[in-house]
Amino acid sequence: MSSELNATDEFYFQWHITERCNKHCRHCYQNGHPTEDLPLAKLGLVLDRMEEALVKWDRQGSLSFTGGEPFICQAELFALMDRVDQIPSFAYYDILTNGSLISDDIVAALKNLRKLRRVQVSLEGPNQEINDAIRGDGSYQETLDAIRKMKKQGLTVSVMTTVSRFNYQDIPNTRSCWRLAEYSGVPPEKVLSIAGHLPRIHDGGPLEWPEFGEYARRKYPKELDKDLVTVIEDLIEHRRQKV
Repeated sequence: MSSELNATDEFYFQWHITERCNKHCRHCYQNGHPTEDLPLAKLGLVLDRMEEALVKWDRQGSLSFTGGEPFICQAELFALMDRVDQIPSFAYYDILTNGSLISDDIVAALKNLRKLRRVQVSLEGPNQEINDAIRGDGSYQETLDAIRKMKKQGLTVSVMTTVSRFNYQDIPNTRSCWRLAEYSGVPPEKVLSIAGHLPRIHDGGPLEWPEFGEYARRKYPKELDKDLVTVIEDLIEHRRQKV
């Protein structure tokens, strides 16, 4: 199985299979009042529609299962992943999780999935103090424990950081990312951060916003058309005016 698809052939789905979560992170967009989960039969119908769309569009699918916290509905999650393993139109899928519910039994079950590409966990800083102030007491150690369990069994793990007003001063420190990679066992290139895409922070100074159009044309010369770049630049300008 290829680890990545060509951007011109891929269609990506991010599927929030539940709104329920066992955390109350300060930056989260969930409002704390989740709707009722869909039963597995209806989730299966959603998956059917995804498959139909991929066949109609002649695209290869990639999929991220997330929530809420997807492992809250563990039975449904594994049933859906087992189905995706059998659908030719899907190349691979990921799981986006806070890591707190990952047990040894879950890791063993994950190893048996054919199209699982990686498990992405969240850390909001290079140390317990920063992370737990955002994600709750004990969450830093829970996440590191989950990473080690998965790495020990050969699963591919990545780390995602949501940059916010609570942690932005610590994220641009590249050395912190390397220390976190070394400590957790996740390769540095898998410690994902959008720090390089953020405005550069100067102590006591104004925010400097990068020119998105120049960045987009350099990094994605074929995938982004001019109109889409203009729309994103307008959104960035709107955000700049709010700072």
